Amino acid sequence: MVAKRKKKVGLLQGLTFSKQMSLTTLMRVAMDLTSKAIFYYSITGNTKSLVEQTNTYDFDVINLQKTKPEEVNFNTYDTILIGTPTIGDGIPPNVFKKIRDKLLSIEGKDIGLFGSGNSIYRYYCGALDLIEELLLHKNRIIFKFKFESYPTEKTKQEFQMIIDRICKGGIK
Repeated sequence: MVAKRKKKVGLLQGLTFSKQMSLTTLMRVAMDLTSKAIFYYSITGNTKSLVEQTNTYDFDVINLQKTKPEEVNFNTYDTILIGTPTIGDGIPPNVFKKIRDKLLSIEGKDIGLFGSGNSIYRYYCGALDLIEELLLHKNRIIFKFKFESYPTEKTKQEFQMIIDRICKGGIK
């Protein structure tokens, strides 16, 4: 006796080609609307190290040192994490001046901010505070994470917990 094979029933099986294409397009749009990205800039490697040592799941990771300012596009993401060091007494790196207009155009997004700084300065991680001021009026700031110097194990664990919560829908 020959065993009958069970037919696999797919999600799109039984739909006309045009309905399959419509459903596929809707699924892509839904995926795009819930997409996440980490944009970061690092001078001494502290911010870069934190990103590289974190499980970033399905986040797109964009190193602003390797991206031309005109190529930076925040519009395709729902959740945007921005990482930067602070130079001296609260100054963001020059790249943020070059993309200022793009930052100001971000609207209706969930924004997370993270970066390294040095607590000997009056404005510890002040670059994050300045970027927050630019973004908070048209967006929702979901977290601001400041750390000193090269990321310690504790720093990496705390940041990973934030990323985990975002990916599981816990920060909203």
